[in-house]
Amino acid sequence: MASLLNILVVGVGGQGILTFTQLLGYGVMVKGYEPFISEIHGLSQRGGSVSVYVKVCKDVCSPTIPVGGADIIVSLELLETIRYLSYANKNTVLLTNTKVIRPSIPKVELPSSDELIKVIKSKLSKVYLVNASEVAEKEVGFARATNMVMLGALTKLIEKYVDVDAIREGIRKLMKGKFVELNLKAFELGRKLI
Repeated sequence: MASLLNILVVGVGGQGILTFTQLLGYGVMVKGYEPFISEIHGLSQRGGSVSVYVKVCKDVCSPTIPVGGADIIVSLELLETIRYLSYANKNTVLLTNTKVIRPSIPKVELPSSDELIKVIKSKLSKVYLVNASEVAEKEVGFARATNMVMLGALTKLIEKYVDVDAIREGIRKLMKGKFVELNLKAFELGRKLI
């Protein structure tokens, strides 16, 4: 059976992408859909490329997204956005964090953020640029909540497919101590960015 929504979530290890997709899947399931989630690259090691397919289905469906088959790409890091543009098509919506995390390869010259954004906008017309890292650092006071800022922003784009209260509940169950409120704050701030 075909999926209703194909979401590709990308970033680098250590950004909490697996937590992001776990909470997203829970919100999709509570809404009455079948989430199919599969990590396809990387070992989630700090700094390594990580990508996860999240498919929203009514019933059982294939766990993979073909090249050109993403309805939405969510990127927690700008260089990873460029790396996974081949999954986009003319109708793909891109939600990307504007932060670049420098790879650990010494003496590699990187294009500027402006140059990367120019390339992205030349290929896609539906682009949401979110400075999620800055929001997490300056407004939440917890840089590691960037993933929750991005999750909040995504939920505004896909409210038809996700139970937002279930995600809030998931954050309360998954996080511990002071991190519950920090992550909830980040999630709510992300929802206000879209």
